[in-house]
Amino acid sequence: MARSKHQRRKMAQPPAPFESSNSPELVYVSEDEISRRTTLSRTTLATMRRKGTGPPWAKIGHRVLYCLADVQRWFAERTR
Repeated sequence: MARSKHQRRKMAQPPAPFESSNSPELVYVSEDEISRRTTLSRTTLATMRRKGTGPPWAKIGHRVLYCLADVQRWFAERTR
């Protein structure tokens, strides 16, 4: 059975940026989700971002996102 032109083109595309076949999938969550998971308020997270003391974050458009693995690592480094 022959493949359509669209199917051939789709199969030939390279992986998306930051995607690797041998690395775990990165999960990004919202500020609200981090607030729920950590019990840190959104205001505290914003203050920590401003001071540079909080977990790593990224701003995409107007949304602040956190990589869940980075947040978990950040907490583990601060666990006594």
